[in-house]
Amino acid sequence: MLSEKIKHLNSLCHDLLYLGMDGRPVYTCDLARLNREVFSLCNELYDGGYRGATAEEEALLCLSLLKGYEAACYDYGDKQRRLQSVLDRCRSVLRILPSSLLRVSLLAWCYNETCDESLAQEARSIISTWGAPESFTPEQREVVDELSNFEENQDGWEEVDE
Repeated sequence: MLSEKIKHLNSLCHDLLYLGMDGRPVYTCDLARLNREVFSLCNELYDGGYRGATAEEEALLCLSLLKGYEAACYDYGDKQRRLQSVLDRCRSVLRILPSSLLRVSLLAWCYNETCDESLAQEARSIISTWGAPESFTPEQREVVDELSNFEENQDGWEEVDE
């Protein structure tokens, strides 16, 4: 049951994050529907107190929640608190998650939320063990592209004196 919900959320997140990238027009009704579905499912999984039965399932759940909360434009005022809670769970699962594509993806998405350079460095270190880029699987290419995009598009932190 949980694995099906995670898989569904991942699929919805992918659809929302890549909406229009295939050259087809983006319709506001599709955008609104996807946003509602992603945000609703994120809240269902978060509020339900779900935890993965294994490190891999917990990592997939955390990754899906990070993607979902990032992709959805909705916020009922507690989105940042929820994201921080998911990031805390990510830190716990990263302590035991083996080096894998899933680990790289989780590191990349955590980096996107925190701008913690050590996360991107660890992800790059694992990627360097995968061999030549031309031999990457489509999933490996996608996570490498995501990490590169996150690194290139960091807003950066700026302290403001009041």
